[in-house]
Amino acid sequence: CSKCFLMVFSATNSLSAICLMVLPSVKHSKTSFSLNDKDSISAFIFCSVGFLNKLSALSTADPEHCPVVTLNEYFLENEDEESIAPNNWGYGRPSIKEIYRCLKEIEHRSDVQGVYVGMHDEWSEALEDDELWPAAENIHILTCAPLAEVEEWIEGIAADGMGTGWPYGEHQLSPKPYAGYHVYTVYWD
Repeated sequence: CSKCFLMVFSATNSLSAICLMVLPSVKHSKTSFSLNDKDSISAFIFCSVGFLNKLSALSTADPEHCPVVTLNEYFLENEDEESIAPNNWGYGRPSIKEIYRCLKEIEHRSDVQGVYVGMHDEWSEALEDDELWPAAENIHILTCAPLAEVEEWIEGIAADGMGTGWPYGEHQLSPKPYAGYHVYTVYWD
């Protein structure tokens, strides 16, 4: 898995496909995916190396702003409980798997365009340490719902708050909200 990766992006995803290697098949965990299997292609398929390569490519495309990635990219293989909100882990913050479950529920709402993970400015430490998962700073929710309603949606993840917009500036390849939609950012101190 460390030698290959495949990232497939849907036509509606505004994150650009930076790296795409066409391989006849990719073995991932206990499952083999084939390029002829349209059901498999509908999801992001990647190895850790592929994720790190994508983050590196996003950083190269816009070195002034932290990369933004999908929930699946960030959470599917992530078992590092200290990769997001590390100061809150063990003090009320739910597990990575529970945060992912809650955010996926939000992502599937009809009034939500998408839910994304904003990377921490020190995510690249994972390039030097195989034991680290790249660190995340916050979660971005693109929705037409009012802020007060969205704050109710995130009660289960023990976040410290929510703000409007991109708090550290918008990465040039970040998803662009539809007309009438807002970017809300969930953060932990």
